[in-house]
Amino acid sequence: MQSAAPVAGIAAPKTAVMSKPLSERVVAYQIDAHVDTRRKTIDATEVLTYHDLTGHPQDTFPFHLYLNAFQPTSTLMREIRRDRPQFEWQDKYRALAEVKSFEVAGIGDLTSQIRFISPDDGNPEDRTVFQVKLTRPVAPGESVQFKIAFRDQLGVVFERTGYKRDFIMGAQWFPKVGVWWQGAWNKWWVPAARRLPVRTTRTARRQSRSMVRISTILRGPPSLNSAYSATLLAAAPVRSESVC
Repeated sequence: MQSAAPVAGIAAPKTAVMSKPLSERVVAYQIDAHVDTRRKTIDATEVLTYHDLTGHPQDTFPFHLYLNAFQPTSTLMREIRRDRPQFEWQDKYRALAEVKSFEVAGIGDLTSQIRFISPDDGNPEDRTVFQVKLTRPVAPGESVQFKIAFRDQLGVVFERTGYKRDFIMGAQWFPKVGVWWQGAWNKWWVPAARRLPVRTTRTARRQSRSMVRISTILRGPPSLNSAYSATLLAAAPVRSESVC
């Protein structure tokens, strides 16, 4: 196919070439995801590389499991009931993100060290944030690599998350590390007042920007594959702002 001829008096458009990232990279995600289109589940392995630019040694890392907000006793649901007295929980909205294994390169399997925390409201039944303490700290300027195997169970679409027939809306479907901001970890749960994505400052967005590469293997009827593939890739593009 021939390109269009230049028009007199109009400069030809320049092709944008990014010579370097727009900001310093803190986190990189590599995810192999397997989608079961019949059961509405995602089984995946995530390799998360974190570069410690905090200026402090770090031995405790918080992670977000946003899908667990779609449980009847989560803080999100408590706040929705408070703000919308007419709301009635339905089990079809139930979703789940479960970490099957958690390994740290050079340290080993720390699955048993996973601890769910409630940093804001003390709700012991909210399981949207967990943390892991390493056996040795990551020094400033060094990187640490986490290998996380997890499974998602999706519910019917509610609050912009879930499935509807052969469509998945799942932008918050994988574990995300917290953001180090103003000398501390930002490890919010998912409050009703801050619908996804969570409100952040420009500094927090810059620190949380990450590179995501996804290799998706689909299981299910061929007629559904294209819809699920497109949705998953749209949910985690090559350059994403993973707001934590």
